[in-house]
Amino acid sequence: FFIPPRFPYFAYSNFTLTALYRRSIAKEVRDASPSPCATRHQAVPTRDETTCNETCKRDTRICMEFSKGCGRRRLWFVNTDSPLSEVPVPGNGGGRGAQKPFVKWAGGKGQLVEELAARLPRHYAAYHEPFVGGGALFFHLAPAAAFLSDLNEELINAYLVVRDDCDSLIRSLKKHKNERAYYYEIRALDPALLDPVERASRFIYLNKTCYNGLYRVNRRGEFNVPYGRHENPVYADEAQLRLASKTLERADVRVADFGVVLDRARPGDFVYFDPPYQPISTTARFTGYTPDAFDESQQERLADVFHELDARGCYLMLSNSASPLVQRLYSGYRIETLMARRHINCKRERRGAVPEVLVLNY
Repeated sequence: FFIPPRFPYFAYSNFTLTALYRRSIAKEVRDASPSPCATRHQAVPTRDETTCNETCKRDTRICMEFSKGCGRRRLWFVNTDSPLSEVPVPGNGGGRGAQKPFVKWAGGKGQLVEELAARLPRHYAAYHEPFVGGGALFFHLAPAAAFLSDLNEELINAYLVVRDDCDSLIRSLKKHKNERAYYYEIRALDPALLDPVERASRFIYLNKTCYNGLYRVNRRGEFNVPYGRHENPVYADEAQLRLASKTLERADVRVADFGVVLDRARPGDFVYFDPPYQPISTTARFTGYTPDAFDESQQERLADVFHELDARGCYLMLSNSASPLVQRLYSGYRIETLMARRHINCKRERRGAVPEVLVLNY
């Protein structure tokens, strides 16, 4: 029978070519050598070497069969008993564009996410975001394989609870009240003394009811943003949280310095960096997401990580301010300027569109 010329015959040893072609799955495979499996599957890039097990029998979950035939591209096999449109594919996310972050984050990319997505490489393997923050791009793409990290322990705990115990979190969030005295009562709690669910509930409630949706801590790591006086804040959005929980099932999430990406990223992976921005003036110095400041030495270390991953063969995208330091650190790379509205300023008239840069190595 006919073998499409774009897929060389030697790439499909030990696999049923007729079934692959009939289901139009082959178009998703590049430079790969699939292995046989007992159920129907779609090939999706990944990095993990495992063996096939019962996981493959669960809808849209990962069948952990590893393809050993190609050193350039490895595969997950995803059960296709569900409609193919529901099967997540890296770089072409399941439910792409339908999801938004479950927390508001200063410098979040919700308003720019379409522009960022339009500049992604056409094909990539795993997705990495070492300054995940609100995760606007991650939730927009809903990639099949993702590695997310951040130094903010409260934020990462919330991600983990949303992923692993969403029902308990929703029940806890529904108990909160949008009242000034109650807000300060919850803010005064020591999160280290709370169980993970109550800790995540406190974090999300404060995020949704504080002033301007800002997350800021003092040098002791204490959240110190005042009450926001919102009329009807939504802090128990059940549909959004459940959708986020489903997407996070496919993500490795942990508290870590951005340098951890050097241990995890492989050639062909995509890495998006969205660090605390380099200030463009002496008055624009908000980097208070964690007790430790993200200063120029950190920006320089980040540039070193960027250069190393570039040499490794990763696809890289980085957002930052249009400052002279950033322009110097990434000279020689493709740099585009985007306009973004920023809302963190005590004076409303000073909030507005400001230029920022997008650095790409492809």
